[in-house]
Parts: sequence; C-alpha cells; structure tokens
Amino acid sequence: MTSSFVGYANISTVIADAALNIPSTASKDSFFGSDADAPQGAVTLTNLNTATSYSFIFYGARAVTSNRDTKYTVIGSTTSSANLNTANNTSNVATVSGIYPDSNGTIVITVEKGPNNNTSTGIYHFGVLKVLYSESGILKSATTSSIDNQKLQKISVYPNPVTNGRLNINLENCQGAVIQIVNIGGEVVYTSVCSDSQTQISTNKMAPGIYLVKVLTTEKTFVQKVIVQ
Repeated sequence: MTSSFVGYANISTVIADAALNIPSTASKDSFFGSDADAPQGAVTLTNLNTATSYSFIFYGARAVTSNRDTKYTVIGSTTSSANLNTANNTSNVATVSGIYPDSNGTIVITVEKGPNNNTSTGIYHFGVLKVLYSESGILKSATTSSIDNQKLQKISVYPNPVTNGRLNINLENCQGAVIQIVNIGGEVVYTSVCSDSQTQISTNKMAPGIYLVKVLTTEKTFVQKVIVQ
C-alpha cells in the first residue's frame, strides 16, 4: 500500500451474489477513504512481467442509501479506470482490462470517490480485488482456475430473441471470465464472474430492446447482440 486509506472495516451486512464467487467474509470487508482524511488511496504491484497483460476486477459493498460511487484507476504502461457504486451492491463489479506494467514492472492502482458519489465527505470503498493475467495464451487468476482462450471460443448464447425471461450462456472452461450484458445506451446491466459452463440469466428486469452480451478475458472479448422481448 503506497497511499493509505482512512481505515479498514468489516461491518457490512451486504453479501455478494453467488455468481460473483466472493466469500461472505470478503464481501463484507473493505478499506475506505474520504475527501477529508484520505482523498485517494493507492496500492502498488511490483516485480511484474512487462510482457504480460493484466486485468483487474473490483468489488465493494456497504449497506447504505447514499451513492458510494468509487473510481478505480489502474496505471501501467497505459492507464484505464472504471467506476462502481458500492452502496447495497450485491451483483456489480468494476473491470479494467488489458493493462501492461510500466518499464519497471510496476502497476499502480488508485482508489477515490467517483463523479456520482453524493456522500457529504466523499466516502469510497476498496473491497475485493481479483487479478487476472495471461501467460502463453492461458488466462490465470490468484483465486480461480485457468482459462484456455482457444477453448473460450466455444460459446453459445440462446435463445435469441429472448422471449421467456431467461438467457442461457454456455462456455467451455470459462472459470474466471467476466460476463457482462450492456444495454443500447452503454450501461452495464448485468455482471458476473463465470464459474460454471452453463450460466442462466434472468432478463425479467431488463427493458425490451437490444443488448450486447460480452465475455471478457485478458486476451479476448466475445460480443454477441441479443434481443430481449
């Protein structure tokens, strides 16, 4: 940790959905900061392979009503960021993909309040971090099994159009891949970390229209258009 947070808490009563594969002991824990005491926390990863691509999945949760929008920025040879509202969050993650370390083998992660954060003191959270990396075409993770990216091409998404409120996604050797559904406005309406070759997603809360199903690894992104009726 290269820039401190205000502190650490494990008092959240929010439990992550099973689809995210996050233990309850982890989902209720988080570092936190605020504008007044620690406007930006940071973690530095060192001794990384400069030829390896890394992806980062962030999760956080707090049982509150205010918007706890948190911005996660990953800085290596390139920089990218993603935002997550951690208030009462059970199913969403923020994902930053395809980051290579800088010439020194270093990646820096900064955490701060996001633009939609409406807490009076700018409280933000840094809960669970999952790191995926690719070596010789194999996607690996510190917490999940590896993915053969060639086998990941064997994907089926059905039915299309979706008429019964259930969308099925079949993937071979998918553990650790990130599944997202994005509406036509670019909003991510569903996110999960794949743990089984067969995933069934309820579309009952999705408005009728066109969506993109995305399956993300550090090496590839599979995209298919589906229609929800």
